[in-house]
Amino acid sequence: MPENSSDRIARAAGRAARAFRENQTAERDERARRTPSADRPGLKDRAAQAAERVGPVRERVGHAAGEAGRAFREGQARDAERLAEVSTRVREEDEAQRAQRRESRARELEERDAAEAGRVHPLLRLTRVWWLAVGLLLAALGGTFIANGLRAEARGGRVIDPLTGLESVGPLGGATGQYTLGGVLIALALVTLWGWIGLLRRRRSAISTLTTVAVLLAIPAATRPNALFLVLGLVMALGAVLLWLPPVRSRVRR
Repeated sequence: MPENSSDRIARAAGRAARAFRENQTAERDERARRTPSADRPGLKDRAAQAAERVGPVRERVGHAAGEAGRAFREGQARDAERLAEVSTRVREEDEAQRAQRRESRARELEERDAAEAGRVHPLLRLTRVWWLAVGLLLAALGGTFIANGLRAEARGGRVIDPLTGLESVGPLGGATGQYTLGGVLIALALVTLWGWIGLLRRRRSAISTLTTVAVLLAIPAATRPNALFLVLGLVMALGAVLLWLPPVRSRVRR
């Protein structure tokens, strides 16, 4: 049967494909037979080419890392500045609120003082009178001690303690001891009168001042159980209690 052109074309294509496969197989066999020493120059060339291709990439990566580091540091600096601004603003707002509260408190007290003009709470009035009497009592006792010291220095002889009625002996005995005790009592009397003036002006500091005086004068009542000392300690304790009662504390300023 005569062959047509399509059969010839198909046979030619098959021969070409078979020749290509044989050529590929021969090249693979040739590469497999080559020694490592013969292939080493090619490897070096390919490594050099790869290094040349990687170099720009490495530079770009380093540049990007540097940019990221600078951006991070700049962001940290901006965050620190914003935090400092916020802290300053919060501190200023707190100070303004505290000042506003103080002004509001002072205004309320002034309004209450104006509303209570001529009217004083009975406990506050009693506390004022009480501590005025304590201050005058301390001043009188101090004057008595000093007068006793002057008399003892002028006449000589024994010195009788005006509080205990006994002979004054020991380090505080004699005229010098009487002067010392009198000076201490007069100083406490002055502090007490200062606290009393604070009560008249409705100052909160007067409470702590008079409480300190009460504690100092109550110590001898506990250390030397004498009748007069016990009475003085009781007077001091009652005065301190009056100072810390709510009707008194709420009517004094800070």
